[in-house]
Amino acid sequence: MMRRPSLRAIWPEGLDEAAAIKALEAHAEASEASPWPIQLLVGGGAWLSALLLMVFALMILDGQEGAQLLGALAIAVGIGLRRRVEARRVFLTQLTLSLSLAGHALVIGPLNDTSLIAPLATIALGALSLLTFPDPVHRFLSTLLMALGAVWLVHDLIEAPWALELLGVLIAAGLTATFEWEVAWQRSRAAALHLPIGFGLAAALALLSLPSIQGQPGHDLMGGTAGLCLVLAVAAWRAAQEAGVTLRGRAVVLIAATLLPLLVAPQAPGVVAAALVIVIGLRRAHPALFYGAIGFGLVFLYGWYAQLELPLMQKAGALVGLGVGILALRLTLLRASEAQ
Repeated sequence: MMRRPSLRAIWPEGLDEAAAIKALEAHAEASEASPWPIQLLVGGGAWLSALLLMVFALMILDGQEGAQLLGALAIAVGIGLRRRVEARRVFLTQLTLSLSLAGHALVIGPLNDTSLIAPLATIALGALSLLTFPDPVHRFLSTLLMALGAVWLVHDLIEAPWALELLGVLIAAGLTATFEWEVAWQRSRAAALHLPIGFGLAAALALLSLPSIQGQPGHDLMGGTAGLCLVLAVAAWRAAQEAGVTLRGRAVVLIAATLLPLLVAPQAPGVVAAALVIVIGLRRAHPALFYGAIGFGLVFLYGWYAQLELPLMQKAGALVGLGVGILALRLTLLRASEAQ
């Protein structure tokens, strides 16, 4: 939507022709973008168009194989169009995104969950989309799809709670490593993959920790919580080291990150996972990661509190002990910083 520029916008530096031309170009570029309500309506129209198109095609096709063939075609069309469309063209970008996601659902949905081919195909499809579809939202969902496919594979291959706990620890370690090498990753050719993969691993870690809220078996001291505490300790140590905390202060952080969750909440791996993402979000200054982890942390903390088979006074004492431990850690770090 083109707006009439003011004289001050055209000549901000007086009667300077070069500055006036530069200001006009900047104004024209800013005016090309539609207001966000218009973009929202255009994007919604693209999703509705893709939905109606897929429903029409499904009504024509008959059978599971036809649906999967349509899904593969939708993914191919979505990837091919998106690689040729500029990001500012809202309708086409949202249309390609909706087509690709609908295609993923049609391909994965009918897969037989009793065969190992299904989770392997899910992981392979997520990896293909991650590398070929140039959209951060789609790459985030592709990373999440790969992680869920890995959970599916481990669950069917190794029918034991410790296997899923080990996978959660590996995802947490991968998340920590992703943001540990953020600078090197941003300078590489795969810079566009960094944040989608990092946020996807964080979301996968949160989803994998959800069963602990219902108190399902397998989430105990010798399982996921202990491994997550080790990963949290490494992340906290690196954050303290980068912040210039003394060796004594880093030792306190290491001990607290390892022992405090094990002593207070040994059956709450979700709380430890949320604390890990909070540390990463603070260290790398990612507000969405930080505030999202706080929200999930509150959910996990409430679930842990609700499933404690203790009298009300003992529950309150556990919360007080957790708060006192955090305050003691804060005072110790403040003294270490002042001594430095």
